[in-house]
Amino acid sequence: MNKVPFVMSILMVNGHKGATSMDFYYTCRHCQANMGTISERKATWQQLGFHQLSESDYDELVQYDTFGNLQVQVICEDCEEALRHNPSLHGIDYIIQ
Repeated sequence: MNKVPFVMSILMVNGHKGATSMDFYYTCRHCQANMGTISERKATWQQLGFHQLSESDYDELVQYDTFGNLQVQVICEDCEEALRHNPSLHGIDYIIQ
């Protein structure tokens, strides 16, 4: 997966770099569970709230795959529950193997 600079990605999404339609793939950042997919035809960048992310949050949570789709790292309910009951797990990347 490729990191695209924050400003460049906003320009791409807004069509200034000839971007085509993309999908948004949500994956748990801790256990890699597939959380779902949203088609850009169903929701826009702004409706999904990406424009509200800080540059550092964006860099940490969002990547583009080789097909130009957005890969978004979120936390699933199981990992959220594990973190809530075991705060010491916060520094571990993969808490459920």
